[in-house]
Amino acid sequence: REFYQDLIRLAGKYPEIKVTIRGKDDAWCGLPEFADVYRAIASTPNVEVDRNYRDFNVSYELLAEADLVIARYTSLAEEALAAAIPVFVCDYLPAARNVIAEVYDYHDGHPVFVGSYGDLEARVGRLLRRGEYMPGEDHDRMRETLYGSFYDGHVVSRLHRELRRIWRSTLPR
Repeated sequence: REFYQDLIRLAGKYPEIKVTIRGKDDAWCGLPEFADVYRAIASTPNVEVDRNYRDFNVSYELLAEADLVIARYTSLAEEALAAAIPVFVCDYLPAARNVIAEVYDYHDGHPVFVGSYGDLEARVGRLLRRGEYMPGEDHDRMRETLYGSFYDGHVVSRLHRELRRIWRSTLPR
């Protein structure tokens, strides 16, 4: 709820942006607990929920059109980062902040995570007004270090293979 409400607030603050919500499914849209949120989305002209789950690769098509991705931590965010699309990963819940960032900081703390709605709003504002995300050389270095400049829809599987290889190398023989 908080994540969707924050996207609605963000769209109200910056009416020049278009927010497309896409999740692993759209089951939440029919839940009574989310009815007010879904109505708020429907009444916000620059926010929509993409509910097309019958066509293949819709998420990647949306990603190809995106100028910015705002997400919970997800493999699609990794694909966007590998493709040099700015990403803000919302790493906050009502009772916790910076849970993922505590474990994984995108190699030397690159500014991918946002820890509050205020942080998200300010960072989106800087990106819109000044094109400020992270210095280009930092972004390029992060992409090369983490993804080897590959962005083919298989970034996460390669990362998982490498992590398994590293883990196995630490096991006693």
